Amino acid sequence: MLQELSSDALARAPGLRDLGYQVFRGALAGIEAIDRGRLDPTWLEEAAPPSLDDGPALARFGALGRARLAGWFQGAGREEYGRSITTAEGPRSGQEVLAQTVRRAHADLRRLYVVAGPGAPLPADVLRDVAD
Repeated sequence: MLQELSSDALARAPGLRDLGYQVFRGALAGIEAIDRGRLDPTWLEEAAPPSLDDGPALARFGALGRARLAGWFQGAGREEYGRSITTAEGPRSGQEVLAQTVRRAHADLRRLYVVAGPGAPLPADVLRDVAD
């Protein structure tokens, strides 16, 4: 879906570019938090960089993000999930931080499909709620 969006389409739908970026950035924030021992709330609100100015650029960023996530999960040990992570709400386990960031990315993805318009195909799995 993202790769089909032109820079004109992104300009007509304020916030769509940032939302497309945040779907992937938010997911990456979880693994960055575990690696660094803290979750910086600004990571979840970052605006898309100017270079991500059309759908294909957002799709490439997403592909890189998915690859980075896959690599992290392949290399993560059991201890990563139990690490104590500093968050704005207080200490959380790595598992709790990952769950939080996945729920947020899921909600952002659902919003992205709504904002993209009625012609955007919405996969059935996007409609399901993410379990806590």
